[in-house]
Amino acid sequence: MIIEDRLRKLILKYVESEDLLDNLSEDSVIKDTLIIDSLDMIELIIDIETEFEIRIEDNEVERLSTLSDMKKLIHLKTKEGTT
Repeated sequence: MIIEDRLRKLILKYVESEDLLDNLSEDSVIKDTLIIDSLDMIELIIDIETEFEIRIEDNEVERLSTLSDMKKLIHLKTKEGTT
């Protein structure tokens, strides 16, 4: 399963409707598009760390606002494009 599919599956836990997830593009701001709060974002980051077996530092979290940002960071930390 590719990174984006795995990410979308994780994000789905935090949205009220799958329709909102369908509206998420590469450059959409996740918190705004999906209407999730800061606590949910923190939990999502923890889920990402667990799913991809990576550690996301505090300064990196601040830069994770879009799906594209998340994919790039995961790619860099796992050094795999199809994880």
